[in-house]
Amino acid sequence: MKGKDKMTDFARGSKLFCICFMLIISLTLISYAEAQDLIQYQGKTVDILLKSGLRIKGKVLAVNQDGSLSLRMSSGFPMTVMEDEIDLIQLVKIAKHGSIGAGLGIPYGILGLNLDLNLIEYLTLSAGIGTTLFSDKPGYSIGGRLYLASAEKTWRPRISAFYGTIGGIQITYYYDEYYEPSIEPFSSDAEVFYGPIVGIGISSYWGQRKNYGIDIDLIYILDNKVAKRAEEMESEGYIMEGSYGSVKFSFGVRYAF
Repeated sequence: MKGKDKMTDFARGSKLFCICFMLIISLTLISYAEAQDLIQYQGKTVDILLKSGLRIKGKVLAVNQDGSLSLRMSSGFPMTVMEDEIDLIQLVKIAKHGSIGAGLGIPYGILGLNLDLNLIEYLTLSAGIGTTLFSDKPGYSIGGRLYLASAEKTWRPRISAFYGTIGGIQITYYYDEYYEPSIEPFSSDAEVFYGPIVGIGISSYWGQRKNYGIDIDLIYILDNKVAKRAEEMESEGYIMEGSYGSVKFSFGVRYAF
């Protein structure tokens, strides 16, 4: 009987050990699966509803081994949230449809507005309209931009190509035979020129949805008709002022949607 009792105790102990072992394995797999679920949020901005009823938003800096999330809040302060404190977590969708901006440069029609519409994530159709400052003719541009980084990135380098208003020449006529700055002009005229340009630049967006931003571009005029016309006029005896180089800058402030 004693031998039989020992065998029964051993069987019971073995069964209990198997149950505990399986329970540990199951909990480990569940924790791993939950950790994998949280990893998808790393590096992204999330909206978290805590079980306490508090709602917080921030960027996930790291998913820790204990299942907690290290966040950087919109205020800039760090915060750690344990997994068992989370009732609901979801991504904050960033602005990816396009953007509108105001600025100075050829993409902005010299001085005006520019609208970007995203065809795909890395390719944008762009158009601008503005004033040339020296003529009553409006400035315009139409083209596209190829981005080298995704919309999730804070800094997005890009390559641009446009056709539009590249500049102009303002012609002022004086009564006096010779130009004197003190003499009032009696009439003026302007010539506006159009052509293709290419550029390299970068944009930067911030905010929880990355919808506030700036951009800057270095632009090269492929066919500088302004400079060619200035040379012609100078050879005809006109007194030319200003610069008509082929390299230009563009700068603007933007709102993405």
